[in-house]
Amino acid sequence: MAKNRERETSKDIPAYEKAFRRAMAELGLYTDDEIIPDTEDWQRFNVRGDQKNDKSGFYKINTDGIATGIFGCWRLGRKQTWCMKDARHLSAQEKKGYDKKIESLNAAYKVQEKKKHKAAKKQARSIWEDSSNEKKEIRKHLYLKRKQVENYGLRLYRLELVIPLYDEADKLCSLQFINKSGKKRFLKEGKTKGCFFVIGTVEDEFCICEGYATAASIYEATKLPVVVAFNAGNLPTIAEIFRKKYPDAHIIICADNDYKTDKNPGLTKAREAALAIDALLSYPR
Repeated sequence: MAKNRERETSKDIPAYEKAFRRAMAELGLYTDDEIIPDTEDWQRFNVRGDQKNDKSGFYKINTDGIATGIFGCWRLGRKQTWCMKDARHLSAQEKKGYDKKIESLNAAYKVQEKKKHKAAKKQARSIWEDSSNEKKEIRKHLYLKRKQVENYGLRLYRLELVIPLYDEADKLCSLQFINKSGKKRFLKEGKTKGCFFVIGTVEDEFCICEGYATAASIYEATKLPVVVAFNAGNLPTIAEIFRKKYPDAHIIICADNDYKTDKNPGLTKAREAALAIDALLSYPR
């Protein structure tokens, strides 16, 4: 980040690059690499939390006319459009050109995303089939012991716990891995947005929360089925999916109270999800 700030202040850096970096920083994405515009391929960079060379961050910029682009993170499921000029101040002609660029970039993004997700699905199935479901070994995993929760449909792969991610059609899409120290990672380039894992059998009353350990704790305390959304940003999407599946169900959104984190994403997104589907909101004070 220090290099990034130093680069922003350099007089040799184009104005569009400085503005683009600031927009990326607002989404929590940083790169010390040079920003490369007008390329056929998507540019990739490591995002905080990536394993070495994961490069889950991406962007694509078109500088013909008013600089326009898209950036985001495959791992976090974030994507944002960007324009050098405030969209509110675009002329009718500029707005037309901007819309055309964004349409083209979004189409390219969807093609790339579909390609990556398809490859990840295949890899996820292979790893899941090769993973152990030996219950005694899984129960010994230090993460479960430390969190004091049981195993509900997990597997082991190279000493890591494996949690499957399913989509709306209940198809395996990706995997989450948790090592003995509790560090979590998703299958590289696997789909996470709109994907979930369920503990128990969803019927007329159930909960939705972020992580596996929280879900297992809720399930053990209440015996209610729990849907794992995996992260705060995914809560509203998962809530919408399950409200559509179970329109008359009594749903409780169980939030992580990230009171030490700026803007409290856990509670903010959980409240958004609860309001969107007319569900109850529960969180630790």
